Amino acid sequence: MAIYERSSGGHVAERVSPVPGSEDAERYAALAADPASGWRRVEPASAPESKRRTKTGGGA
Repeated sequence: MAIYERSSGGHVAERVSPVPGSEDAERYAALAADPASGWRRVEPASAPESKRRTKTGGGA
């Protein structure tokens, strides 16, 4: 499912996930294709990784 978002400044102002094949989906796809609109298509977030590498503080 496509996700579209519009940013304002340094944060996401709007994020939508229209129903595939709907009029809204077509409208957001057209907006994302126009660089001047401020909208872009983003991929859905992948599943969080279960094993995350972190740095551990070593003793001195």
